[in-house]
Amino acid sequence: MPKAFIVLAAFLGTGAALLGPGSTPVSICELPVCSCIGTKLECRCDPRIQNLALRSGGHDHLPPSLSSIAVSSCAKVIVSSKAIELLQALRTVTFQNIDHIELHEQAFSWNTTKVLDSYPYPGIDIHVYNSTIPTIPSDAFRGHLNSVSFENTRIVHIRALAFSNIAGMEKLEFINSDIGTVEPQAFKKFILDSFIIRGGEFDSLPSYSISLTVKKNLKLSHVYFDYVKSSAFRVEGPSTFRIEGTIIGHLEGDAFKIVTRGPVFIDDNVFKNVANGAFAGVTLDPRVQSYSGRQELIFENNTLFKFEDYALIFNTSGLKPKIDRLTLDQKCSCIDIKTWSTRLIKYTANPVPADLNKLIWCSTSKDIFSVASDYERVHCTSNSTKVYWVISLLIVTLLALILICSIGFWLFRRHAKRYMNVPTNDVINNRLSVHSTHSNHIIVIPEGKTYRETELHIIEERLEPIKEYVPPQSVSQPI
Repeated sequence: MPKAFIVLAAFLGTGAALLGPGSTPVSICELPVCSCIGTKLECRCDPRIQNLALRSGGHDHLPPSLSSIAVSSCAKVIVSSKAIELLQALRTVTFQNIDHIELHEQAFSWNTTKVLDSYPYPGIDIHVYNSTIPTIPSDAFRGHLNSVSFENTRIVHIRALAFSNIAGMEKLEFINSDIGTVEPQAFKKFILDSFIIRGGEFDSLPSYSISLTVKKNLKLSHVYFDYVKSSAFRVEGPSTFRIEGTIIGHLEGDAFKIVTRGPVFIDDNVFKNVANGAFAGVTLDPRVQSYSGRQELIFENNTLFKFEDYALIFNTSGLKPKIDRLTLDQKCSCIDIKTWSTRLIKYTANPVPADLNKLIWCSTSKDIFSVASDYERVHCTSNSTKVYWVISLLIVTLLALILICSIGFWLFRRHAKRYMNVPTNDVINNRLSVHSTHSNHIIVIPEGKTYRETELHIIEERLEPIKEYVPPQSVSQPI
């Protein structure tokens, strides 16, 4: 029989062709690539059969007594609607190295009638490793599920209500997995102990995409988010909320609407574009505050590239922010440092730290950062002091010059009035000289020199014409 027909037979559930004429497999356990040992089913595809279908009835159905399902190394696996719903003894489902996992609605719907938290029996654990899921449809995961984890898995699209109506869940985890499009309300209103995203990438998280009640840990660790929109995370009740080693391309205002029951840790992250009030929605449950007091909010060793005014608003009515080493990937400048210290961080109920500049780091050159207060002390305070003293010196010098000129002018006028006739230049000296033809007076200058202390006395002499002297003639007397 041709190999292609064998593959098609397994994929469509017509496994009778694989077992010879006249024989029809009653369950998936009879397929050549599957085996059932006790209540455990293990299927490992090989070149003969690369496609499998998990269904609750019909050809190649899942036996109702199964407690464990493990499928690996297949090109394609289809999980039909309500495939595991009748497997009351089921505890674990594992998929590993599957190129294409096709999930139908309610594919992992299990024990939906026993959804109360008081249900004494454990739910099932679902693990997906090194696989690709094109789409997780609505209601794919519902019922009493103990844990769901995806590791090194690519999920192209998560539809609305893909994870909903789940009871008794301990952990929902994405580890080193890449998630494409997430629709609003993809994770809708169920209670679990821990929600963890560790590693991997999320293209975008729209508003209201994650609406959960978490009892213990809400953790985002070493994840890359391209875009986190306003109210993308609406989570109530975690005893610890932690964001660490995470890169977020664009963070809108109120992206995290978290009502926590304990401390908040935001450490070692990179936020490339932060809108106003991105963390303003992180608050403490008032009931916890009434008996445990305010809780710490640790915001340390984070890097911001671009940010709006008051990008970091912290609700301090119930949280006590502790900020340290806030790195701004921007050039240090005196004007910007002043702006950062007043318009970057805001507390809703308390004043921001007075020494905020000691906590902010900025770039002085490529890959070299400096504490803002140190840069300000060296480049801003000193310069302003120098400018102040230079301006002061110029003003004092100008006033001194004006004063000196005023005194000099006053003295000049005073002396000019007192000794106005004292010759002071060559022209006047020439006019007043003995040989001058322009003067009506003859000035006698002692030793030919004049001084400011020289007093000038004018003595007028009236001259009369000199008459020729005629001596009297002697008269001879006649004898």
